Amino acid sequence: MRAKEFEKSTNKPIVYVDMDGVLADLFNHVGTLHDVEHYTRMTKDQWEEFFKNSNAYELFSNLPAFPTANRLLQIVKQYAGGYTILSSPLNFDKAGSIKGKREWLSKHITVHPDGTIFEHEKYKYAKQANGTPNILIDDFNTNITAWRAHGGIGIKYQADEDSLDVVIRGLQQAKQKSEKDIDDVMESIKHLKHHKENMMEMFKKFLPLAMHYIGLKSLPQMKFEMHITDAHQPTFGKYENDEQTLYVALLNRNPNDILRTVAHELVHYKQDTEHKLEQDSGITGSPHENQANAIAGIVMRHFNKKYPEYLSQKPITEQRHGGDNETVFI
Repeated sequence: MRAKEFEKSTNKPIVYVDMDGVLADLFNHVGTLHDVEHYTRMTKDQWEEFFKNSNAYELFSNLPAFPTANRLLQIVKQYAGGYTILSSPLNFDKAGSIKGKREWLSKHITVHPDGTIFEHEKYKYAKQANGTPNILIDDFNTNITAWRAHGGIGIKYQADEDSLDVVIRGLQQAKQKSEKDIDDVMESIKHLKHHKENMMEMFKKFLPLAMHYIGLKSLPQMKFEMHITDAHQPTFGKYENDEQTLYVALLNRNPNDILRTVAHELVHYKQDTEHKLEQDSGITGSPHENQANAIAGIVMRHFNKKYPEYLSQKPITEQRHGGDNETVFI
């Protein structure tokens, strides 16, 4: 992935919205033209013959809009701040169908998209370069399945069968899903007093980036402690594969250095999920340890380039206050 592509990505999901079956009533329209009780009664050959013999521009520019089309897009915009159209062009006349779809959007859609993409392989847009999963609202199960398989969040919605509550619930669940892993990390550092907000902001930026460059689809449990006691050697971090838990020491460390340790241990988590860890994997100079060092370095180079302000953060230290010898981490 090129650096410029990564810099364009965000930590917020992009919502992609299909057209036919979601905004434009293609299928009922074609069923009416064929004088069938319901479009599902048409055979695959009938559909193919119809599209092959149709004027694609005329067909797609003149489709009726679902009454819920603009309301759906308002809901999406309220959730995500915007959206992008992602629609498949017609195989038999790609240029004509795209021209017709663009004209249809200009005639019927008042909640304007941030962008418009016409692409059969929609799954290419399932994740951003930094690993953030994007959202697809589509009526076609095949598209939703492929989208989810490539790390995105799919909402199956068909305007002539489903209410807008399906979209609302899907967006709410997507928000919970995209925040859960990071929220779990935030929970593990809640005992920090003055560094809590800064650490939360930092990890919300760091974790999607690290997941992308390491190639992770999920995060292990993380436990942040002031010190780590290890029977084998002094360490700032460790990954316990039998628990699938990552431990990281915080005290007297620069936050940027803490991130390097997290990246290193996340590589070990990835190795564990791929069943590559062995009994001697943690030995200095082992192939698995060298790989963790190398990839952690790559992750940090990308993070420091994108967020250089964290290089100057003060280390986490401790002070003791009052007669009860209370310890406060600052």
